[in-house]
Amino acid sequence: MEKVVILARVSTSRQDAEYQIEQLLNVAQKRNYDVVKIFSETISGKYGINDRKVLQEIIEMGKQKQISKCLTYD
Repeated sequence: MEKVVILARVSTSRQDAEYQIEQLLNVAQKRNYDVVKIFSETISGKYGINDRKVLQEIIEMGKQKQISKCLTYD
């Protein structure tokens, strides 16, 4: 079973990432992925990697082979 993380991102605190998470969990279940962690962040897409601690953590997990994929919602 492939190990993956889920990343839900919204731009403002008035938005809710729950729908994204629900949809991504459905995808993971259909593809038989093992979701090891769910990340959610509120940050504008205009910010780079240096400003996105969650994204840095996900990249590090990939480098350490703890996960093989990151599922995101567009």
